[in-house]
Amino acid sequence: MTTDAKFGSTGSPAGQNAQPTMALAAAKSTQTSKPAAVKASETFNGTWPYEAHYSKAPGFAMHYIDEGKGETLLFLHGEPTWGYLFRHQIAALKEKYRVVVPDHMGFGKSETPDNHTYFLQDHIDNLEALVLDLDLTDITLVMHDFGGPTGMGLAIRHPNRIKRIISVNGPTPMGQSDLIDRVTANVAVSPWFQWILKAEGEGTLEKVLGESHYSILSTLKLNGFVDNSIVTDAWLEAYRAPFPNPDYGLGAIGWAKGYATGQHQFETPSEEVKGILAITPALAIWGKQDRTLHGEHFLPLFRSAFPSGIVHEIDKAGHYSPEDQPSLVAHLIDSFMQETTVSKSADNRNDIAAISSIIQTYAEGGRKGDAVIMKPVFRENATLHGYMDGGLLAGPIEILFGWVAENPPAPDLEAKIVNIDLADTVATARIEVTGWLGYRFTDQFTLLKENGAWTITSKVFHTY
Repeated sequence: MTTDAKFGSTGSPAGQNAQPTMALAAAKSTQTSKPAAVKASETFNGTWPYEAHYSKAPGFAMHYIDEGKGETLLFLHGEPTWGYLFRHQIAALKEKYRVVVPDHMGFGKSETPDNHTYFLQDHIDNLEALVLDLDLTDITLVMHDFGGPTGMGLAIRHPNRIKRIISVNGPTPMGQSDLIDRVTANVAVSPWFQWILKAEGEGTLEKVLGESHYSILSTLKLNGFVDNSIVTDAWLEAYRAPFPNPDYGLGAIGWAKGYATGQHQFETPSEEVKGILAITPALAIWGKQDRTLHGEHFLPLFRSAFPSGIVHEIDKAGHYSPEDQPSLVAHLIDSFMQETTVSKSADNRNDIAAISSIIQTYAEGGRKGDAVIMKPVFRENATLHGYMDGGLLAGPIEILFGWVAENPPAPDLEAKIVNIDLADTVATARIEVTGWLGYRFTDQFTLLKENGAWTITSKVFHTY
């Protein structure tokens, strides 16, 4: 189903199973690949000291690094970079976590198959094949640039393999009603996308991007990075090396041309998958000086997809925020990993979705200053205990309803679900609430499931 001249959409059922798509399987039998331009052993003067691994599951030699042990972080790069973009984050996080960083087809140390398309749906197919080959589960996605739509495609196909989602200047398409309008508005203020359309119209797109070995610095600067001190001989060679001649430029060309000719296909979730992913802990890290993907257009899409998601904007960072602020980006990822735990098993996903909906209804009552909205999510005899303005509040939940009714709306209120712990018919949930009339709250809810429906039986809170 076509949704726009520049993008299409495909639908996937919840938890689509462990087989790569038919298109990928067919491609395996017909495509040929030349050796990757960058040797497996290349370290770029010691700045990339990671052992190369390869998977043939996608039908070509797809390079990835696999460092450390623990929960899995899956980093996904975009145009025209490769895993090298995340080298600082890998070094900082591999002591605590398993860090897996693939290079998309036609980028980095991966092969560049001939007779193959390089559109979004192809990259989703390849990533899916890799993840199934490695049997990655409880994945925390870390997505930059077109790694965003690629990673979201994986999440939509396999929501129960995803534990957290982190966008680092990366779009998070999830069937939002205003998705195409937001993308179109962004193009109007993006020199990169404007150039793509102009070059395609003039017939020069393939020629320019086919010479990325020479033009890579201009491309990176056009998209936007802030810290010019990062440009060293080794850095420049690392980004140039994957594109030694036009035959190796198919990845860079394909991504740009797919946009210009409307051949990218966003993966579109079912309502069930939307519900599962909407409660997934999510973080957006956004360099505010991004000239290609403007936060004013893409952060509303993130908030729409993940109502409890957290947004952290970085003033002194551009599109390539992992380069501009490497330590801060690593710190934000690590902190988020430690602060968020939510069970994602198939047996309890419906309960988690129901509890998340209750929490969002509670938050919506606060935003609108309307106790009537939030009242149904509390059990009739629910209680309230907590400290506020130096004094202890204790008693029936009607104390909360009265406070809400007496105060104005709080349109900036955000409620982040830190964790949900389920045990059959009982649950606890910890919520961090900010922007509520100048207060910040930690809420601890206990919930009970009666006749198939969840309600909050008690709210215990601390005020900051």
